[in-house]
Amino acid sequence: MRSYPPRIEEEKSVEQGPQLSAGERSAILDQEIAKYAHRGYVLASRTPTSAQLVKRKKWSLFWSVTWFLVFVIPFFLYIVYYLAKRD
Repeated sequence: MRSYPPRIEEEKSVEQGPQLSAGERSAILDQEIAKYAHRGYVLASRTPTSAQLVKRKKWSLFWSVTWFLVFVIPFFLYIVYYLAKRD
């Protein structure tokens, strides 16, 4: 039977900036939430270290008219063409 050397897991040191307190992290999160709220996002849920934001749907008149022109009008033109066509 083959013997493998023992597995040694080293701690990887990651350089990080100064550790922030929970209050400081919460204050930074509040600032970011305010920025996104200004852009139209709504706060759905929040914990001391995370937040979930959602952006509500809004109606676009441009796309409504565009899709109407692209699909509905040609459909009715085809119906008129079909009914006017002789057998």
